[in-house]
Amino acid sequence: MKGFGDKAKPRKKLNYQINKLKYQQIVNEAFKCHSAGNISEAKKYYQYLINEGFQNANVFNNYGIILKELNQYEEASLSFRKSIEINPKDDKSYANLGGILEKLGQYQEAELYMRKAIKINPSNAIVYSNLGSMLIKLGYYKEAETFINKAIEISPDLAEAYTKLAHILATSGRLIEAKRSSYKAIELNPNSHTSYLNLGIILRDLDELKESELSINKAIEIEPNEAGCYQNLSLLNYAKGNIYEALKNIEKANEINPISLDNKLLLAIFKQKKCIKINDSSDHENTQLSNNKYINYPIILNRPVDKNLIKSLYKIKSLDLNRFTDPSFGNARGSDYMLFQDNEKITENLKKDLISITQTVVNSDVFFRDSFFTILGGESIIKKHDHIGNLDKFPHLNLWSQKYSLVYYLSVGNQDCTFPGSLKFYEGKDSTESNAEILPKEGMLVIFPANRYHSVQYNGNKDRIIIGVNFYSIK
Repeated sequence: MKGFGDKAKPRKKLNYQINKLKYQQIVNEAFKCHSAGNISEAKKYYQYLINEGFQNANVFNNYGIILKELNQYEEASLSFRKSIEINPKDDKSYANLGGILEKLGQYQEAELYMRKAIKINPSNAIVYSNLGSMLIKLGYYKEAETFINKAIEISPDLAEAYTKLAHILATSGRLIEAKRSSYKAIELNPNSHTSYLNLGIILRDLDELKESELSINKAIEIEPNEAGCYQNLSLLNYAKGNIYEALKNIEKANEINPISLDNKLLLAIFKQKKCIKINDSSDHENTQLSNNKYINYPIILNRPVDKNLIKSLYKIKSLDLNRFTDPSFGNARGSDYMLFQDNEKITENLKKDLISITQTVVNSDVFFRDSFFTILGGESIIKKHDHIGNLDKFPHLNLWSQKYSLVYYLSVGNQDCTFPGSLKFYEGKDSTESNAEILPKEGMLVIFPANRYHSVQYNGNKDRIIIGVNFYSIK
C-alpha cells in the first residue's frame, strides 16, 4: 500500500480490453465484478485505477471493502483513510474504517470514526447498531443500549439490532425482555444462527432447557461449523447432567476452534469429571474454594527477578505495547496477552516456575486461562475490577470458585515518589474502602481469588512492570 494514490506504472499490464476502457467504464466494470462475487477481477480494476493516480473517494472506499473481504485488514484501513482524505464528508468511509479498526482490536479509535459517521449521517441505522456493538466490547452497556435502540427506531426491521439488544438485556439480567428481543430477531431473519444461539443461551439461563436445546440445535443446523454453538450445547448438556454428551460436544467445539482457551478449559474439566463418574457412583461437584482459607486473604511469595525476562517480554510484544485498547487500564501500555506462546527459553522457564508455584498453593493441577503484561508509568490507576468472565458465571459449573489470579512484580518503579502505589483489595464491588493493601516490592508474587475485587495505583517517573496470569484449580 506504499505510495497509495500516487501516480505510478501498473504493476501488471492488464489485457488490452481493460486498457481501452475509460475511467467511468472501469469503475462500472469493477462494481459489476464485485456485485457478481468476482472479487479477484474487481480488485484488478481498482488497483489499475489507483496505480494510474485516480483520486476518487468511492474507488478507495470500494477497494477497502474488497480488501476487508479478503481479510487484509491493515491494507483496508489505509484505503478507507485515503477515501476520507479525499472526501472528509463521506460517512460510508468513516463507518467502514471504524469496522476495520474494530477487527484490528483498536476499539477506541474505531468508536471515534463510527461517531464521526453518525455525525455526518444521523439516519444510518447500521452504524448506530455497530457502534452499539463496539460499546458492548468496551463494557459501556447502558450507552450501547441507547445506540441500538436508536438503530431500531430508524430501522424497525433491522434484525441484527434486536440480536445485539437481546445480548445487552441478558447481560443486565433482563432475561424475559432479552427473550422477546431474540424472538423478534428470528422473526425478521430466520436464517441467522447467531440469533438462535443467543436465544438458546437465554432460554438456558431461564432454565427452559428443552427449548434451549431446540434453539441451539437449530443454530447448528444453519451453521454446522460454528464452534460457539457446540460449546454452548456442551454447557447445556452439563446443566442437564449429561457429562458424556457435554464431553462429546466440547470435543467438537475444540476440533473446530483449537485455539479457544475456553474450549480447552471445558475439555479438561469435563474429562476430569467423566473419570470421577466412572470411578465413583456419587456425583462429585467442584470443590468450592469459598471454603478455602485463601479466599479472602492474598498469598504473598517472593521470587528473584531475572532482568533478561523484562527484555524478553518487551521483545515479544514490542509491536503491541503502545496499542492501548482497554480503558480500565489508565495509561498502561500493554495488557491481556498470551505471553507464553513464545518459544524463548526464558519465558518457558518462567511458565514452568509459575505452574509449580500455583500447583503447590492450590494443591491441584492448574489450567492457565490467560496472561497479562502491564506497564504503569506516570499517574496510573487501574480501577476496581475482578478477573471473572462470563464462562466463570455459568451457575452449574461455578468456575469462579476455582479461578485465581497471580501478579508478579518485575519492577516497582519509584518507591520514594509522592505516591509509590499499591495493590488494594475490597470485600465487594460496592465497597468504598479497601480492607487490604499491599505496597509491592520487586520480586513479590501475589496470589488471590479471581473474584476478589482489587485496584492498582501508581505515580512515578519510572515504569512499574507487572506480569500476571489467571488460572483454574482443576480438582
